[in-house]
Amino acid sequence: MTMTETIVEEMNVRWEGSWGASKSEKRTMTFNIGVNDERTRGSFESYDQDGGYYAEGGLWFRDNELVDYDGVCTLSRTVLVQLAEWDFEVEDMMRVLYKE
Repeated sequence: MTMTETIVEEMNVRWEGSWGASKSEKRTMTFNIGVNDERTRGSFESYDQDGGYYAEGGLWFRDNELVDYDGVCTLSRTVLVQLAEWDFEVEDMMRVLYKE
């Protein structure tokens, strides 16, 4: 069975790209996160209730570890925490993205 989870969370968000970043704003975000049965690929989608922010992307796993993602500059902690709850190894990705 494919793992899926929907999480609604109030958080600060901003647009970020090669041009720089926008000012951070507090928004209520919805995250839809899923991983396939083989635990090799997944996806995520996030959006705010007002329609101003939207992102989606892919997740790739090897030996139960998150090894790559696309679609956003920085993968949200919300996605990483959910993957950890599903027993995926995300510590290396967390360290790279958040300098922890």
